[in-house]
Amino acid sequence: MNATWSAIVVAMIGGPVMWALYRLDKRNTQQHGQSIQIIQEVQENVKDIKGDIHDVKADVRDLKSDVRVLQGPAKTVRAKKAS
Repeated sequence: MNATWSAIVVAMIGGPVMWALYRLDKRNTQQHGQSIQIIQEVQENVKDIKGDIHDVKADVRDLKSDVRVLQGPAKTVRAKKAS
């Protein structure tokens, strides 16, 4: 019987305390939504930059191959011995 009374007392005290804590909660859900939006924008920008880096690397590879074609095969030059 004692356990029943203690449960009722805890519920009568805990209920209003929990309600008061809920009312005093100052979290801003609008700010949270804006933060999520900013994180998604940053994620899209990072994806764009990664794509740009991939394109630049491909361009550099193409330029390197073009330079090799323009230079032709490597020529071996031997130095003359001084007498």
